[in-house]
Amino acid sequence: MVFKLMANMTEARASLVGRIAALLAGGTILLVAAVGSVGLVLVAPLGVWVTHRVQRARGRTVSLFDRWIGAVAATTIAMVLVAVALVAMIPRDTWRQVRQSADSASVEAQKEPPPAWLRHVVPSAGQPIPRSAQPLAASTIALVWGAGIGVGMTGIMLGSVGWVGTMLLIFCVSGEWLRAPPPAIDPKAV
Repeated sequence: MVFKLMANMTEARASLVGRIAALLAGGTILLVAAVGSVGLVLVAPLGVWVTHRVQRARGRTVSLFDRWIGAVAATTIAMVLVAVALVAMIPRDTWRQVRQSADSASVEAQKEPPPAWLRHVVPSAGQPIPRSAQPLAASTIALVWGAGIGVGMTGIMLGSVGWVGTMLLIFCVSGEWLRAPPPAIDPKAV
């Protein structure tokens, strides 16, 4: 019974009012998100389109999850490319200065004794921390790990917002939530 209702929902075409509302909502979502994401969210429709084309070429149906993955992947890839381009534009002397500033701040922070409450909770907190043999490698690994998590989470958030806006625009254009079943394959040709 539920499946029949869902089938009827996907087969029914939307009213003009519903399509206009979807256009306004989808456009607003994408434009507001584009301002907040410096335009990165506008790559999500491209990811949905590429996913749709690839899945259709393979003769498969395109699910909402497939489209979401396409939006998130496109947004994340665009974000990584922009980040790499920005990092490549920074002069090497700037990176050296940043590292020196971070190291000197770390040394200064180690000279100050911990607060009394921390020494009470963790008695060993007052003892100096021995410097490791490879502090640069550990900090680099932590930086890369943190950047990877940050880029991944931001890509998921921006891609999801872009996916919602894109799906509303697809609904506006097609009048259906789930569109484009796979092309019929002739069993004789296989």
